[in-house]
Amino acid sequence: LALVAFVLVTLVARFPGRCRAHPRMSRLYQTEPLTPEFGMVVKGLKIEEKMHPEVLKQISKDLAKHRLLLFRGQGLLPAETQLAFARYFGKIESTFYRHAKSPHKDIFRVSNDASEGCTSVGRSGWHIDGTFQRSPFTVQLMHFWSVNKGGSTLFCPLNEVIQALSKKERQLWESLFFVGDSSVHPLVYPHPSTGLATLCFHLGNPFFRCFAKDVDWEERTMEPLPKNECEAIRSRLVSLLEDKTRMLEMKWEVGDLAVIDNLAVGHFASSGTQGSRKDTGLRILHRVTVSGNAIPLELKNKGSDEHDKKSRK
Repeated sequence: LALVAFVLVTLVARFPGRCRAHPRMSRLYQTEPLTPEFGMVVKGLKIEEKMHPEVLKQISKDLAKHRLLLFRGQGLLPAETQLAFARYFGKIESTFYRHAKSPHKDIFRVSNDASEGCTSVGRSGWHIDGTFQRSPFTVQLMHFWSVNKGGSTLFCPLNEVIQALSKKERQLWESLFFVGDSSVHPLVYPHPSTGLATLCFHLGNPFFRCFAKDVDWEERTMEPLPKNECEAIRSRLVSLLEDKTRMLEMKWEVGDLAVIDNLAVGHFASSGTQGSRKDTGLRILHRVTVSGNAIPLELKNKGSDEHDKKSRK
């Protein structure tokens, strides 16, 4: 064994270029957990317009597993670099207002200064993005060009929220629909990639209308829950999302790029994100969203059909 080790060391010293490990045989970058439940910090990797397929494949696997990836120290990425990276996760879909200082039509520029970007974004309540559409966004990318003091974002993994429910609560929630300002979605449904139970919701006004039962799509009818019951469920959901054992308060740094599984993680911009520029500094976020590829209602119905088939066997 000592002789073998000596030969290997000699070969590496003489022919370093020929003795490098194949990418599949080694870790392509370093990671460390953000929390015990979800999220990873990625180290030793620079995001570029063109990236090695093996690296992109590994990133995709890590995103599916950890649900939130944070790439620190990326500097100020040009618009095309951020967009090229985002396209790996799917088709970019922009449904928002383009600020005059946005570097590209597909980049949503957010700020605490109206002259620099759109303000008060994400402040109405806990949510996932794109609930106003039949297919909410699958992935979102958040890149910080400037950060202000206290401008953190709150994140929470949604499957863990469901797991924290009592049996009675879960039965109720699985029968409910989230009714938004222009859409209706099952509150609980299976994630399109992992199959794990997740949530579709927006708790902020004017996006939230009510929770409802007995939705009949052919007759276009539903049974909205009484207002007090809706508020009780809404409050319960907020308390679960903000539980210190699972919630992450992300304190951003300049150059941070976060890639988030929008269907698996809820988020909420803290009040500090709108602190005055004079008192807290300038905040600039470049956000990109990736088009949805699955309809929660269809996934819910498919899951119910498969459950019924198993029950009949």
